[in-house]
Amino acid sequence: MRAWWSTIFFALSSIISLKVGTAAQGVNFDVDLKLILAVDVSDSMSLEELQIQRKGYVSTFRDPSIAKAIASGESGKIAVLYLEWAGPDHLHVVRPWTVLTSLDDTVAFADLLEIEPIATESSLSNRAMSFGKSLDQAPIATATATSISAALLFALEKFSDRRFRGDRQVVDVSGNGTNNAGPSLAPVRDLLVSEGIVINGLPITRSTGDNDSRTSFGKTFLERYYEACVISGPGAFSIAVNDILRFEEAVHRKLLTEIADRAIAIKLASFEPLVQTQADCTVSAS
Repeated sequence: MRAWWSTIFFALSSIISLKVGTAAQGVNFDVDLKLILAVDVSDSMSLEELQIQRKGYVSTFRDPSIAKAIASGESGKIAVLYLEWAGPDHLHVVRPWTVLTSLDDTVAFADLLEIEPIATESSLSNRAMSFGKSLDQAPIATATATSISAALLFALEKFSDRRFRGDRQVVDVSGNGTNNAGPSLAPVRDLLVSEGIVINGLPITRSTGDNDSRTSFGKTFLERYYEACVISGPGAFSIAVNDILRFEEAVHRKLLTEIADRAIAIKLASFEPLVQTQADCTVSAS
């Protein structure tokens, strides 16, 4: 009897996962927002930082306030895609386009995201790597390069999915370094904006006094870099994470702002609107 119930539970779980994981082929959805979460997993990020970053998104999607923000939209639906990126050849869709309408949907999305491995190595992208049942057990493969431009071009391709109809398209870039590989960033950024896509930023900064030898720039530089070179489009903004332990707090506020399409009223993390900032967009960390 126990084995029979286990079989039924497994079958139901598979059906639910399939339903949540992808939109039905041939079905069109009206959504208030098409949102791509583009998350840096290059090797400038430590294992602890990678896990804190993923867990920040998982916890945020489990929060009822996210489902409430989704419900406040005209159609009460958003479409979300979660990708992890590093160098130009390391672009991995962790969770494909998923339509979220309720707390059940957002929690299910978080549950599936939690058990996915953090992997950017292109040779691993198509493998089933779920060796563990939790994020702590998931294998991690990173790459040395940081290509924000390649991540944006990849996002542009994913926005071409015509199953989702909506006026708002946002790509949310989080990372801790500058573009040092792939195409030049500025033309790619401008291309996305010309297609009606807003680019928001979540720079993960460290102070110049950090002893981590992988840190190339202080927080002031990276914040300026994101403001001048990464974020763009109507209402674009960035929230700098000056303490990785506050990542979840920053992600939560940022997603609420993007989903509800409203201005940030409370500074839970360093916040800077899009301003004219002097920074060299051709600089790299190499």
